[in-house]
Amino acid sequence: MTVALANVFPAGSGGAGSRALPAIWEDRDDFMDKVTAIQSASAALVSAAQAGDPDGVTSALQAVQGSCRACHQTYRAR
Repeated sequence: MTVALANVFPAGSGGAGSRALPAIWEDRDDFMDKVTAIQSASAALVSAAQAGDPDGVTSALQAVQGSCRACHQTYRAR
């Protein structure tokens, strides 16, 4: 699943109409780390929801939100 999200941003896919910053391609290792964090947090959210664990869902949702925020702050233009 990590590869699928990363493939949304192939080299040269920025430009007019895109809010993707060049840093996605300039610091690919960090971008991939953030992609992995989003994927892991999302998987934990699904697991908690399937288990019917409301506290786990709350915690996992916060992790998803934090990982999304971290990536957007670094790699998305306002």
